[in-house]
Amino acid sequence: MNIALAKKATIVTGSEMRKFYGNKLKSLGGDVKKSQLARFGSSGKFGGVMITTVLAVHSNGVNLAFIGGDLGKMLKEAGLAGYAGPPTGYVLEFTNGLVV
Repeated sequence: MNIALAKKATIVTGSEMRKFYGNKLKSLGGDVKKSQLARFGSSGKFGGVMITTVLAVHSNGVNLAFIGGDLGKMLKEAGLAGYAGPPTGYVLEFTNGLVV
């Protein structure tokens, strides 16, 4: 978050995390619009980089340090993590043709 704020960078994320990061940016004095969503199977250009989202296979829980209030307390007491949407992978295509 500190790097994104300092560089005025856009945070690109899949699933339900766009609003989470947007709220974090806003709370730290940043621009909520710097949190952008890239939906599954779609492609979008962000700062000159083409990003395509793909399904990944991994767990996708959120550390309870990020979840406050009663919900965070109940999850902690139950020994559970928060859910952050389906696992996401990204294919990046840079302007020089490099694809990772």
